[in-house]
Amino acid sequence: MARKLTVPEKMEMTLNRVLQRVPAGMRSDIELQESILLFLKLGGERLARARIKPVVFPFPVNISVVKPRPLPIVVEPVKVVVDNKNPIPTEEDKSPEEKD
Repeated sequence: MARKLTVPEKMEMTLNRVLQRVPAGMRSDIELQESILLFLKLGGERLARARIKPVVFPFPVNISVVKPRPLPIVVEPVKVVVDNKNPIPTEEDKSPEEKD
C-alpha cells in the first residue's frame, strides 16, 4: 500500500527546495520525506538540511584507524673515562687567579 504524504501549503515550497539536496534515487522515500517534514516543522529549513547530511553521506562502516607506532628511543651508553694521572680539577683545586 502506497502512503501519501500530506504537506501543509506553506511548507510545500520549502520541502521541495530541501528535497533538491537529496539524491534522485532517495527522493521518493516516504520515510525520508516524513522525517524532513518533521524537522522542517520543528526547526525550519536549516535543521532539515542538517538532517539530510547523514542520509546523503553516511559514515563508513568499515573504517580502520591506524595509529603510528612511536620510534624506539635509542640511548647510547656514555663512556666515563677516569684519568688518575690528570683528574678533573674542582673549585678547591683551582688557584686564586683561576677563580676570578
